[in-house]
Amino acid sequence: MTVVVPHESGGYLVITKGAFDRLVPDHFSEAHNIHDTFAENALRVLALSYKVIEEIPKNHQLLEEDQTFLGIIGMIDPPRPESKHAVSEARTAGIIPVMITGDHALTAKAIAEELDIYREGDLVVDGITLANMTDEELKEKIEKISVYARVSPEDKLRIVKAWQDKKHIVAMTGDGVNDAPSLRAADVGTAMGIAGTEVAKNASDIILADDNFATIVSAIAEGRRVYINIKRAIYYLLSANVAEILIMLFGAIIGWGLPLTGMQLLYINVLADGIPGFGLSRETSDKYIMKKTPIDVNESLFSRGVSQRILTSSTTFIIISLIGFYIGRFVEIAGTTPSMQVGQSMTFLVLALASTYHIFNARSNDSIFKDGLYSNKTIFWTTIISLFITFVFTLTPLRSFIDVVPLTTTHWLIAILLSLLIFVVIELEKFFIKKANKTFLA
Repeated sequence: MTVVVPHESGGYLVITKGAFDRLVPDHFSEAHNIHDTFAENALRVLALSYKVIEEIPKNHQLLEEDQTFLGIIGMIDPPRPESKHAVSEARTAGIIPVMITGDHALTAKAIAEELDIYREGDLVVDGITLANMTDEELKEKIEKISVYARVSPEDKLRIVKAWQDKKHIVAMTGDGVNDAPSLRAADVGTAMGIAGTEVAKNASDIILADDNFATIVSAIAEGRRVYINIKRAIYYLLSANVAEILIMLFGAIIGWGLPLTGMQLLYINVLADGIPGFGLSRETSDKYIMKKTPIDVNESLFSRGVSQRILTSSTTFIIISLIGFYIGRFVEIAGTTPSMQVGQSMTFLVLALASTYHIFNARSNDSIFKDGLYSNKTIFWTTIISLFITFVFTLTPLRSFIDVVPLTTTHWLIAILLSLLIFVVIELEKFFIKKANKTFLA
């Protein structure tokens, strides 16, 4: 940047500030040594030069030629205290942090080392070196380069595309007009909300309100929390839904008749497991959330063991429900004549209670004895409401609406004990999964 002011002795004083390597001649060895000392201590260095002219030339570019070196200024813009922890958390989560800056390479490296972005064996590349690299050379070295210095807007775009060519999802941050192409090209462009230009904001997908890198890491953690809660909801709801289909199918195939009526199926889906399911959206992150590898864009919601977990819980639902149906349909208890209606009532009660309880299995990778029942108040109270409604519909004349007949105390005890087996099975599954150093739902 150059300014021109009138000189006290006549003519004009031209003063220029800019990058050290653009203003300081190579033969100023002492200045170069001081610059390197400043840069290695993470100081941003500006050089100053000047000249006195008689008149302002029509070609303003001539103003910056043939100037006299005046000196250098070292300034420090220390990283925010939370930045190093945020970088560490990002690395733990499988995210590779890369610094792209207009600073000198030595300054950039010193700051990157302080933040643990640059590590032993990594490469630092400046704009001139990058410009001399072919796209193939850049693609070959891209995963070893952790710091880019003195780069142009075109260089930033090349860096983004090189990472994308290696099948990585790229998030890019920027604040200036020259950052807009790379922000637009990145999978997730993030503009600075305070220091960012309108052009950068319009080109980005996300605007960072506080210009803080740590907020990006927090946003990633929140995104993972939402994603895992979606998987929990799928696991919770499909466990019962798959079981319902197969219970009806098995009952018909083996000649017992249909274990559930249409109204009973509707009740279980809407009220028994529908009401508690809302609470899963309020589930907080667990301690594993930022220790997992990033999720591929093509990864199925049923990956990382979700389908196996659904199979285990659905199988448990099927077995306990068919046992309940068999007892009500074929076994005389306390003088009650077995019948289709008693069998269907037992099946309904076992599955309605078990699918409601199952919400506590779905909400965490840890044992319910470790998490407790009340840590998510939404789930706790929606489960209480769901159980209360079920008891109202099975113990009062309202039972006729869902095709349930009165049951003896013995039938109730059997149904409750059968429904509680879902806890036993899933607790055992979690125990063996944890012993194998895996997570229940990842």
